Amino acid sequence: MRTQKLVSVVIPALNEEGNLHAVYSRVAEIFSEVPFDFELVFVDDGSTDRTLEVGKQLHAADPR
Repeated sequence: MRTQKLVSVVIPALNEEGNLHAVYSRVAEIFSEVPFDFELVFVDDGSTDRTLEVGKQLHAADPR
């Protein structure tokens, strides 16, 4: 039995609310062309903008 490979992509995101959607879209595009599944982990350590909220919205739309 062959198992699907999982790649974890970990990206630090400090005050990056305006960039998270673009980063997610690009990573998803890249992984649509390879035989791996992926999880995208944004690490937010104290953003003062809406980085956390945008990350939660992305997770709600795609819980990988």
